[in-house]
Amino acid sequence: MDIITHRGIIENANQNSILVKLSDIEACSTCSLKSSCESNGLKKDIFKLKVDESHYAKGQKVELIITKRQIFMSLFQAYIFPLFLLVFTVVIFSNIFSELISGLLSLFVLNLYFLILFFTKKFTDNKFALKINRL
Repeated sequence: MDIITHRGIIENANQNSILVKLSDIEACSTCSLKSSCESNGLKKDIFKLKVDESHYAKGQKVELIITKRQIFMSLFQAYIFPLFLLVFTVVIFSNIFSELISGLLSLFVLNLYFLILFFTKKFTDNKFALKINRL
């Protein structure tokens, strides 16, 4: 199983959630894409994660872990499938309606898809959850 890890520091810790600030300056030195990266080693992303335990404290070092399969599935749901859905519905609706109506109906179907994703977020959050390891 291919995994991707990032180290970070807890910025804030509550009973149900923590804020983790990533700064992977040492990871950028070995990356083959560092010359084309926008951050140039100054990447500072903040993630809000739900946790069951309150054993995390501010300033504690942690490691966030996600699998490549989880990343691919989230990319598929957010970008790849909606693109295919949009093209498919434009082609189907353009055979039935005028271009304007087929475009508007395709956008409606796309909005409906994202609305369904939004309302099923509770069920899909566990599939894309980052795992946390204390360092």
